[in-house]
Amino acid sequence: MLFLYALFLFTWFHHSTELPIHRSKRSFTNYWGATATPVERAKSLDELPRDWDWCNVNGKSFCTASWNQHIPKYCGSCYLHGTLAALNDRLKIQFNGLQDILLGRQVFLNCGKARGLGNGCYGGKAYQVLEYMYRYGLPDETCQNYVAESSPTCNDETICQNCLPVENGTLRCWPVKNPILFFVQSYGQLSGEIQMMSEIYKRGPISCGFYSTLDFDYNYKYGVYTASTGINNTLTSKDLNHVVEGSYWGENGFFRIIRGINHLLFESSCVFGLMNADNLGQKRLASQKKVK
Repeated sequence: MLFLYALFLFTWFHHSTELPIHRSKRSFTNYWGATATPVERAKSLDELPRDWDWCNVNGKSFCTASWNQHIPKYCGSCYLHGTLAALNDRLKIQFNGLQDILLGRQVFLNCGKARGLGNGCYGGKAYQVLEYMYRYGLPDETCQNYVAESSPTCNDETICQNCLPVENGTLRCWPVKNPILFFVQSYGQLSGEIQMMSEIYKRGPISCGFYSTLDFDYNYKYGVYTASTGINNTLTSKDLNHVVEGSYWGENGFFRIIRGINHLLFESSCVFGLMNADNLGQKRLASQKKVK
């Protein structure tokens, strides 16, 4: 049975740190936007299709472009890439494949830490990215190119800017006020094989953290990945690394992994975000046909 769990994934890694954020006294589950519940769990695998791939739904792809977190330099932002990539696809699903929207990775690196969410290129949590989108929203990538570095400054210019030459040949850059922003309405957590498959099938890709070995990062080419025998699920920080590598890696940027046994803790820690296309404030998208 082929069933792609999450089209974009990220690894937990040794310098992942959770920073305190400004929030209400109620514990998260913990953050303001963390109120969503997964879809109703299928009672068994028999209630789900034998094969499901959002990159090929009756010959139509709802996948957006693969990303590489490590260009033009190394940046520990796998938590950001995995989370936003799943949301990119969910947006495309809502617009019936008619729009490819890539959310602004660099904007989060510029502003997330300044707003108490994540630690930029030095790690973070998926739900911090979702909380940022719940509170502040993100523009698409046309506002800021990805440069793989954290910024100490969050202001209008580091959120969205444009540059043009002026008459004397010099370059003038200025902040774009009131850019189009995409918000998460709510988000939630889930785990377990059938619950993960149910959510993906009904609403779209999810993002999952798992223990990644150097063998996986450097040697995976294709096929269903299984770590070598004797793998220890209490891996230390020395065993962990990043994996959002781009289309040159694996199966055009994707991979498959054995499921149903929580391999490398793959089925332990997943998140999903809900975005309502009717309430995104997208004037340019308002006329597009949406999936009912």
